[in-house]
Amino acid sequence: MNKLKQNTLICLSLLILSALAYLPSQAQAQQTNGRYITIPVDGQIGIDTLADGFSETLRIAGSDRSNNCLILTFDTDGGSEIEAKRIIDIIEQTDDRYQRIGIVTKCIGPALGILLTCEHIFIADPSPAGTVLEFHAAWTIDSGNTEQALRSQQNLYRRLVADKPQWKAVIDAMIDPNVDLYAWKTDSGQIRASNTRPDAPATVEHIDLTEALGLTADAAIKAGLAKQLKDGMEGLGRTLGYSTFRPAQTSGAALMAAAVSRRAESESKIDTTFGTAFNLISSAQDLISDVPRQEYFARQADPRNVRYRSRYVRTWSRSRWRFTGPSVQIWRTNSDNAIQQWQTLVNSLDRIAQLGTQARTQVNWLKEQSSNWAPDDPRMDGLNSLEGELEELVSGGKSLQVMRDQAVSQINFFQENRNRPAV
Repeated sequence: MNKLKQNTLICLSLLILSALAYLPSQAQAQQTNGRYITIPVDGQIGIDTLADGFSETLRIAGSDRSNNCLILTFDTDGGSEIEAKRIIDIIEQTDDRYQRIGIVTKCIGPALGILLTCEHIFIADPSPAGTVLEFHAAWTIDSGNTEQALRSQQNLYRRLVADKPQWKAVIDAMIDPNVDLYAWKTDSGQIRASNTRPDAPATVEHIDLTEALGLTADAAIKAGLAKQLKDGMEGLGRTLGYSTFRPAQTSGAALMAAAVSRRAESESKIDTTFGTAFNLISSAQDLISDVPRQEYFARQADPRNVRYRSRYVRTWSRSRWRFTGPSVQIWRTNSDNAIQQWQTLVNSLDRIAQLGTQARTQVNWLKEQSSNWAPDDPRMDGLNSLEGELEELVSGGKSLQVMRDQAVSQINFFQENRNRPAV
């Protein structure tokens, strides 16, 4: 009887273990639930779409571990390559934290690099007309700098698809007009692309990118770079294998709008700072140009240069000449005038130094902001002009300090001898 019970218990244990083996783990169950963060990539990169918006959205959304999918919606026609590179860096720092999906209405220029950080690309529903994916409108090389920038972008895009062999041939053709693109379906229905015409497949389509380095929605799908989005986000969730697919609480659109608003305020502050800095330097230059006149009148006001009537100057008393009351009073009045003239000059010289210091503060702040500007940003020329004028202002600082010391010496002399004529 005991042996029978023992065998029964063993059988029950094996049945329970077998049943548990077929139950999905908690991690597996979680994988069937998708919660997606949506970040718009709209308008102009660097104006309507900012790295700060990405950074803030991912910072907030990252605290919720249930957020496991990052969806980027593209409707952009160009912008800043520098800002796009910042966005790419931010996305890559998330490593494999999110499944990355790109949904394209239009993705032109620098935004293409952002799109290539995604694992899957879908064409928006309904399918947009015209060119929807484009490296550059045309391959134009105006200068060495332009060519260098294009080569740099080529290298970046090749790196981004290095581990995506199914996209590599398409991107190579999109970023170089000298590379052909061929696409076909295998017997199993999979799409393949190559930069050389294959021998085996009976039906091969040559996708011509020589006129423009871009693809229509139909060509992107035929080349296997993208798929057609069907039934919106619900359909996307099914395609990705999620049983439930819901949006995250974090609103990428709202956070991007807030980042754009902050950038607009910053841009306004930059413009205001430029105006302030130029005005400060201009005011200092105006004062410097007036310094010779002020110094001339200060020297002319020297009471020792004033011609006094002899009978008011001094009288003979007790074996020596003494200054008369009227002559002392006139000397005091003239000394006060001289002190005032020299003090006016000192005040001007102090104001020049103060304006220079204030201008330096404004210029230094602008230099900090310039790290976010493109090399061809016209504000770079304005900053260079400001720095040149400020340097010229500072270079004359030593001579102005010498002049100030001399003026202070004159003031001290007349204050000490105000009641003791020195004629």
